[in-house]
Amino acid sequence: LVSGPAISKKFENVRNLGFVDNLHELIFAADLLISLAGKSTIDEANAYGTPGIFIPIKGHFEQEDNAREEGFVFDDIKRLDVLILEKLEQKRNQVNPNGAKNASNIIRELMN
Repeated sequence: LVSGPAISKKFENVRNLGFVDNLHELIFAADLLISLAGKSTIDEANAYGTPGIFIPIKGHFEQEDNAREEGFVFDDIKRLDVLILEKLEQKRNQVNPNGAKNASNIIRELMN
């Protein structure tokens, strides 16, 4: 669990890392990410191909939009057990190995 400083409660069989400097490494290594629906976190998970469940802060319009784009809403918290099992069945998204080449070609075209 990476909770930042907000959660100090102890749970059996759960290790809370609190705040970490290497969140990107943990997202990359994870089988599944369950997170608030912040754009940067969603983008990192998508870039690494890590399946995710993104629950927005209720009433936070940006997070609600981000979550909706990924197919989630606040009330999905009530069916988290089902979503976890569904997401764990999904295969990890593969990163496009030609992304850098494609991007450089587009940039060259724009510069000419």
